[in-house]
Amino acid sequence: MKCHKCRGSLEKTKTNKVFEDNILVENISAYRCKGCGELLFDEVSYNKTLKAIKSVKRKIPQKVLSKIKMVMA
Repeated sequence: MKCHKCRGSLEKTKTNKVFEDNILVENISAYRCKGCGELLFDEVSYNKTLKAIKSVKRKIPQKVLSKIKMVMA
């Protein structure tokens, strides 16, 4: 696989990413370009992560979620 930016080679890695509503997910599988450092996510893993975030957000009462957003803003 090659980087879409610089055509450098990619290496598999683990990284942390902040998603919507300031939700930090740690140790996500990704690919990092050895040339430019661009970070690319595997589509299947990324979609599973988004689905898990949505599931967790549904379990948090809206009242609590809005207070968390206010504190983080």
